[in-house]
Amino acid sequence: MRCLGISRVGMGVAAVVLASTLAYGQDPADQTPWAPGTRPSTGAQGAADAQGPRPMRPGPQEALPQMPMNGGDVNRDEIIGRERAELEALKNGDLATVGAALTDDALFVDSNGILRKPEMLKLLGDVKLKDYTMSDVRLVPVSPDNGVVSYTLTESGTRQGKAFSAKLLVSSAWVRNGRQFQCVFRQETTAAAAAGK
Repeated sequence: MRCLGISRVGMGVAAVVLASTLAYGQDPADQTPWAPGTRPSTGAQGAADAQGPRPMRPGPQEALPQMPMNGGDVNRDEIIGRERAELEALKNGDLATVGAALTDDALFVDSNGILRKPEMLKLLGDVKLKDYTMSDVRLVPVSPDNGVVSYTLTESGTRQGKAFSAKLLVSSAWVRNGRQFQCVFRQETTAAAAAGK
């Protein structure tokens, strides 16, 4: 489906946090950040890193901030609620509400490419969402005014009159725009299990 000087900075920070989360995802129950020198590398040390985290290096260690994953953040319920409300609006055929949930400069990345808000809303006009579920929902707060929510979306409906069902991995960056949160970035990737069917 998917302010303002700060949205550019927020979007950049959200992209870094999102990339870090996807590359080094934590168990949602584990609230402990990686200690310096223990994070597995995705570089040339692959074989050594596959054996597990490296021991901490001796010497002074920088403190890492605690980033609440599935709790402890005052905006968690509001951001996830806005994401769910956007899906409900699509299910109800209410594109005006979907559009109001998006910033004017919002970007969408999916199998159609990189789209702007008007292009995405035009594509959504051909979609009739019948049912959906959100699972494995995680939130990474970036600041008090923005956060990234990631989850697995299972959906079914019709697109241009043809039935479809999909399982997608979704990440959306939300920023506070005045008194409410709006979506500034969304990426949908087909889940591997669904892609094989």
